[in-house]
Amino acid sequence: MSYMRKFFSSIEAPLLEFKASEGRTPVPANQRIGVAFCGRQAPGCHDLLCGMVDVLRSSSSSKVLGFVGGTHGLFEKQWIELTPELCKAYAGTGGLELLGRTVDRIKSTEELEKVRKVCEELELTGLVLIGGARTNTDAAYVAEHFKKSGAKTAIIGVPCGIEGNMVNEFVEASVGFDSAAKAVAQLVGNTAIDGSSARKYYYFLRIMDGANTGGRTSSSHLALEVALQTKPNMLLLTEEVDEKRMSLRELVKEVADMVAGRATDGNNFGTILVAEGLLAAIPEFRSLINELEALPMPSTPEKVLPELTQWSRALFHTLPDFIQHQLLLERQSNAALQMSQLETERLLAWLVEDE
Repeated sequence: MSYMRKFFSSIEAPLLEFKASEGRTPVPANQRIGVAFCGRQAPGCHDLLCGMVDVLRSSSSSKVLGFVGGTHGLFEKQWIELTPELCKAYAGTGGLELLGRTVDRIKSTEELEKVRKVCEELELTGLVLIGGARTNTDAAYVAEHFKKSGAKTAIIGVPCGIEGNMVNEFVEASVGFDSAAKAVAQLVGNTAIDGSSARKYYYFLRIMDGANTGGRTSSSHLALEVALQTKPNMLLLTEEVDEKRMSLRELVKEVADMVAGRATDGNNFGTILVAEGLLAAIPEFRSLINELEALPMPSTPEKVLPELTQWSRALFHTLPDFIQHQLLLERQSNAALQMSQLETERLLAWLVEDE
C-alpha cells in the first residue's frame, strides 16, 4: 500500500456508494462527456456508447463526444458527436468500428498533459476510457494528474475485455467476457462433437486469454469458463502450470499419459484446451522470453542466439522452426512478447506426438 501511495494520493479515500433514490431527482444539464476506445476488441463496446447517448438524452444541452482512433485521436483532438441516429446503426454489433483504436497508451507526463489540455479546450465534464487492465491503469494515472493540476474533468475507466482479469470486489465481470465465453464455448463444443463422431482425432485448441499486463503470468479465466461449459478431456491452465512450476517435459508427459490412458480404453480421440499464455508460465520458457524481450525485434535466429544464455540457447535450438520464427516477431505496444502469435497448441501436439 505504501508503494501505491507514491502514485495515487486518493488510494485510501472513502468509497462512494450509489443507491436508488425515491422519486425523480433533477438531471444535471450541459454535460459534455468524451469517450475513447483504448483496449482490445470485445463484445459490448458499441452498446456502451449507445447507453451513454441514451442516458444523456434526458439531460438538457448534453453531448457525448467520441474520440476517433483511440488515444491517438484523444491526443490530436479528433472527435465526432455521437448521436442516437449514428449509434443506432452500431447497436448490438461487436468490434470497435465506430471509433476505432490505436496501440498507444497514455504513458508519459507529456501525454497526460495533452489529455488535460484537450479536456479543457473541449470543456469536458467527464472522460470515459474503455479497455482492460492497462487502460484502467492509465485512467488512474490520468485522474491523479488531473487532481494535481486542478482539472475539473471526471475520469471514468470501464473494464471491458474478453480476458476477465479485472474481476474483484468492485467489478463482477468485465464487459464482453460472458459473450466471448459463450461464443468460444460453442466453437469448442462443435469441434469436440466432431472429434467424438470421427473417433480418430485429438484436437489441441488454444483459447485467447489475458494479455501480459506486466505481471509474471497472464490469466486463464476465459479458458476456464469455456472448459466448465464444454467439459474437454484436458485443460492446461497458465496459473496451474505456474503454481506447480511444471517444466515443458513434465507438461508434455502429462498430456501424453492422458492420451495413452484413453487409448487403452479404445478412445483414440479427444479435445485439449490450451490457455494462450501457457508457455510464459513454464520456468525455462519464461527465462527465454525474458531474454528475448530485452532484444530489439523483429529479428533472426542468427542475430539472437549469440545474445542468449547457455540454457536459453539450448532451449531455443530444440524448438521447431515455426516457434522460433514466432518468438522473434514484433512486440506488443507494451514491449512484451505477443503470446497470441505463438502456436502453443501446435507445439504441444508436435511434442506429444514425438513423446
